[in-house]
Amino acid sequence: MSATDCLHPRKPWLAALATFGAPGLGQLYNGQTRRSIIIYLLALAAFLIISLTPLGFSPLGILVLVIVDVLIMIAVIVDAWIHAQKLRMYELRKYNRGYVYAGIAALHLLLVLPLMEYVFPKPTKAYRIPSSTMLPILQIDDHVVVDLTAYRSATPRRGDVVVFIYPDDPSKMMVKRVIGLPDETIEIKQKKVFINGRLLEKDWAIFEGTSSDVPGDNLLPTVVPADRYFMIGDNRDMSYDSRFFAPVSADKIKGKVLYIYWARDKSRIGTRIH
Repeated sequence: MSATDCLHPRKPWLAALATFGAPGLGQLYNGQTRRSIIIYLLALAAFLIISLTPLGFSPLGILVLVIVDVLIMIAVIVDAWIHAQKLRMYELRKYNRGYVYAGIAALHLLLVLPLMEYVFPKPTKAYRIPSSTMLPILQIDDHVVVDLTAYRSATPRRGDVVVFIYPDDPSKMMVKRVIGLPDETIEIKQKKVFINGRLLEKDWAIFEGTSSDVPGDNLLPTVVPADRYFMIGDNRDMSYDSRFFAPVSADKIKGKVLYIYWARDKSRIGTRIH
C-alpha cells in the first residue's frame, strides 16, 4: 500500500454538516484538534452568556440574541468549509471515524447541553399557544416569551398572564390569567366575577358562546386556598380553567408571559402581554 492510499481529501459539506452535531466538530473532522477545542469552549461560554443575559426580556433583545447566534454559527460553518476545501491530501487521524463524531455529538446534545441548562437555567423560555382560550390577546400559533424569574422574589398579581403545569396532567402546560389570589373568595354570577363579594370591574373577559347558560357562567362562593391561584382564560366560553379544576399551587406556575415573538399576523410580533 502506497502512502497516498492513506490520504483522504476532506469533504466541505461533511465538515459543515458535522458542525450541527457540536460546535467545532467540523474542525475536528478537518484535523484541527486545537481549533475545535477552542471553538467548543467559546460556544459553551456563549451559551452561558445567553443564559444569564437579560436581553431576552425584550423583543429587540431576543432579536439581537438570535442574530448573534446565527452569525456565530455561520462563521464556524464557513471556517470548517473553507479549511476542508484546502485539504486535498489529508492523512486520517485515529479520531477520524464516524463513530467518534457520532459519540461526540451525542455527548454534546444529550449530556452537556441538558446539564448546562439545569445548572445555568435560562431566565426566559419560548412557548407556542395551541388554543383560543386566551383570545383576543393570544391567538392560536402565537409564540410567546415567558419570564421564568418573575416569581422567584415576587408573587403573582391579579391580571398576570402565566404559564403553569396543568394540575390534572403534569405533562401539559397551560396559559391563563390570574384572577383569584390566595385566601380570597371568588364567586361568578351570570358571567360576572366577584372577589370577596365585590364585582371585579376589569375581568378581561370575552364571550364567544351563544348560550346564556354556559358551564362556568356561575360559580358558588369558593375560597382560594393559601398559596394557590384561581386561573381563568380570557375567552371564557372556550376556556377550561380553575372553574373546573382546582386553583393552581404557586410551585406549578412556571413564569409570566412577556410578549409575542412570532405570530401569523406579523403586525402582532413584539406585542406586550398585559
